Amino acid sequence: MGEMSEKKSVAVIFGGRSPEHEISCISAGFIAKGLREIFGRVVNIYIDKSGNWHRVDDGIIDFTKLDVKNEAESCTIEQCLTDVDIVWSVLHGPYGEDGKIQGLFEMYDVPYVGCNVTASAIAMDKVIAKNVFEHAGLKTVKYELLLEKEYRDDEERELERIEKLGFPMFVKPANMGSSVGISKATDEKKLKKAIEDAFQYDYRLIIEENIIGKEVEVAVFGNGPYEASVAGEIRPRAEFYDVDAKYHSGGDTAIIIPADISEEQMKMLQEEAKIAARAIDCKGICRVDSFIKADSNEIFINEVNTMPGFTEISMYPKLWEVSGISNKELLERIINYGYETYKGKSSRDAALRGTRKV
Repeated sequence: MGEMSEKKSVAVIFGGRSPEHEISCISAGFIAKGLREIFGRVVNIYIDKSGNWHRVDDGIIDFTKLDVKNEAESCTIEQCLTDVDIVWSVLHGPYGEDGKIQGLFEMYDVPYVGCNVTASAIAMDKVIAKNVFEHAGLKTVKYELLLEKEYRDDEERELERIEKLGFPMFVKPANMGSSVGISKATDEKKLKKAIEDAFQYDYRLIIEENIIGKEVEVAVFGNGPYEASVAGEIRPRAEFYDVDAKYHSGGDTAIIIPADISEEQMKMLQEEAKIAARAIDCKGICRVDSFIKADSNEIFINEVNTMPGFTEISMYPKLWEVSGISNKELLERIINYGYETYKGKSSRDAALRGTRKV
C-alpha cells in the first residue's frame, strides 16, 4: 500500500476562522471517511470560528452537524497533534489555504499533506499568482487591482480606470477562495455594490474582464514531475460557478468530464496545468482552473486552488475518477506525497544544522 499505511494515524483538520468554515466541514467529512477505510484510525481536529482547537470524538461522521460541547474536547495545539503521523488540513480559504496553517506545521515539525507555505500563499493571492503565471509564459485574463484606500480617496477616478475593462466584469477579493465574495457586474451600479461586497473580505480586490467561452478545470498531483487529469468543463446555469453550485446544489450545474474539447486542447490544458503547478512549486495536490475563449480558442489560466473542494460532487476527485484513479488510490497517493515532501525537508534541515555556525 505504501509506507504511510504503516503509520499510526492521519489527522484531518477542518473548520477554521474563514468564511469557508462550513465548506471545510463538508470536504473533511468526505476525506475522513475515505481515510478510515485505508488507515483505520483518523484523528479529527476541529478549529472553531474563534480559532479554538478541539479533538472530535471517534465515530462522528457528519462534521456539518458537530455538537462541540458533547462530541469534542477542547485542547491545545500540541495536545491535538499528539500521536499524529501526518496532517491533512482541509481548511479552505484564509488561515488554512493561504499558507498560515502550513507555517504552523513547519514550526511544529509535523508532516502534512499538500502545498507548502510559499505555494499556498502565492496561489491564494490572485494578483501575485497572475504575475507568477505570466512570468512562466501562461496567459491570464485582463484585470485591474483595486485598493480600498485609493477607492475611498477618489471613487470616480478608480471607477473610470476599472470600467475600461468593459462590462460585464467580475469583482473578486484578492485573497479568498471558493467564489466567496465574488460578483458579476453588468453596469456601474452593480459594480459599486460588488465592490462594497468584496471589501468585506479583503482590502485588495481584483477586477477581471469577462471571458466568453468554456470554463475548464484540471486536477494535478505529485511533487514534480506532476501528473494531470483529464480536463472537466463547468457549465453553470447561474451567472457563474458560485459557492452553492460547488458544494451544495451540484444538480444546478452541468459537469462534463472529459470536457467537450479537441484532443489538442486537452493536451494543452494538461501541460499548462503542470506548468502552473511547477511555477508556484505545488506539492501533492492542486486544481488548475482555466478558460478557453470561444472566438480564438486561447487558453487563459484563471487560478490554482491548493486545497480544492473534496466532496462527493467536487471536481477534483471526479476528474481523477474519470482519469482512472479511484478515490482510495487518490487518497493514498496524496498522503504519500506529503510524507515524501517531509522526508526531503527533514534531510535538508539536518544538513543545515550540521553546517550552520553558531
